[in-house]
Amino acid sequence: MLKGLSLLAAAEAGAAVKRQAIAYALYAAAAVVGLFALAFLLAALHTWLTMRMSSVEASLYIALGLAVIAGVIFAIGPYRKSRRATPSPLAATAAVAAPLAAQTLLRRANLGAVGLVAVLIGGALIGRRIARD
Repeated sequence: MLKGLSLLAAAEAGAAVKRQAIAYALYAAAAVVGLFALAFLLAALHTWLTMRMSSVEASLYIALGLAVIAGVIFAIGPYRKSRRATPSPLAATAAVAAPLAAQTLLRRANLGAVGLVAVLIGGALIGRRIARD
């Protein structure tokens, strides 16, 4: 029974990792297509601006606009980094309950049961972490 539960837990973790890998691959493909769209948008903007001014002026205005956008993004970085992370109530509960559960299991259970519980808890924590990301 313990072997079956551990195989089930491993299969569930593998399936979760596979789903996350597919999702990240789709995000990467969307980012590449988005970059191509941005490049064509900038080319169209440059063409439109060159109808109203010289090519050099159009390039300078586009470069200035991109520099302003980069500056805003660069300013947001330290702000986001300095924000304090909100603690998860589940993590706080697990930190308090884990030592008590370990003591109870070690006194009353064999090593197979302890290993199974450790694998299940680890899989649940990793699964929550993957789902959050």
